[in-house]
Amino acid sequence: MTILGGFCSESLRTLFIRALGIALIILVLSSESAAITCSSPCTANDVRISNPRITDPSGNAFGCQYSCTPGSVVNAYLTLDIANGAAASRYNVYLFYDKFIGGVNQGEFSSCLTPLLDGKSPVPKVTVPITFVCGKSLVLSNVMVTWSVKASEADCVNRGCPDVSSKCWKPGTDLAVQTPLVVDFNASTTCYCGNTLFTDLTTGGGGGYRYDWDFGDGTPHSTDKNPAHHYSSAGDYQATLSVTDSVGCTARRTKTVKVLEDPTANFSVVQDTLCYRPGIPTAFDASLTNGGTPPYSFVWNFGDTATGAGQIISHQYKDPGIYNVVLVATDAKGCQGTVSKEIKIKALRYLVWVTNNHLSYHTIE
Repeated sequence: MTILGGFCSESLRTLFIRALGIALIILVLSSESAAITCSSPCTANDVRISNPRITDPSGNAFGCQYSCTPGSVVNAYLTLDIANGAAASRYNVYLFYDKFIGGVNQGEFSSCLTPLLDGKSPVPKVTVPITFVCGKSLVLSNVMVTWSVKASEADCVNRGCPDVSSKCWKPGTDLAVQTPLVVDFNASTTCYCGNTLFTDLTTGGGGGYRYDWDFGDGTPHSTDKNPAHHYSSAGDYQATLSVTDSVGCTARRTKTVKVLEDPTANFSVVQDTLCYRPGIPTAFDASLTNGGTPPYSFVWNFGDTATGAGQIISHQYKDPGIYNVVLVATDAKGCQGTVSKEIKIKALRYLVWVTNNHLSYHTIE
């Protein structure tokens, strides 16, 4: 006796299926495998499938209890409604498709849907193994369902397309698979004083999502899909997104959000260089800068349209006067701190006198 897809050989399997006499038939058959490219005209259209969804091995919906780690590969089950519009039975019903996960084509696959499908029978459902990625969309493209009219071929053997001829059906559109509700989101790593940007990545469930964002800092929640939030201080926060879909399922996910400390820019001026003396520039030193994530880079605006870069730098002013010097310090994470200070470039004055025909002078500020 040969075992095929979990059922006994043809005659016993056929009797068993016919004897059920119920409106719902569940078949769990061969695993998902690489497919053979088919280009049949498909004029028969006897067998059709619809309502693809991810379920448990028995074809039951997960309800609101499904849990997986976003980005992980999941060995799951694809359940479809299947109907035979012909009066006679159809055998060796096969599904061929291209599988797209998160919009990326994973290649061609095939699965045996059922070795036997009674004619004009109540619409059953079939369940076959499939893999998908948690939190990613799952779409079946270039779908083709094939079958045989030979009872001797009720064996779930992939015979490819040469013998299919017109005995097939194509939906004419991609089939989006309903996956369980999986909540996920991204949050930008932000420097203090900037806004943290949250991006919803929720997939699956019944759609029509309602959002509840808890930013983890005691501030009011947001119901926006992709909110921006300002944290009042640097640090780590536990942000939680709760999503409720159109059928009332609620799922949530918590992630750590980082708000980076900005550097505190500061600088000093060498006092001896604050007098206006051509050829002796004013010296600046940014080594007082601290905080944030070293090392730093520095950009200077000397207040007279001139600029410069570097931690220790000198600048020659052309005239005495008061200048507003601005220093911008950028740390290793891209966070910035700014400080501005007024400096006075003093003009030198000279006290001159003559003693015994000798000219003397003294500089005064």
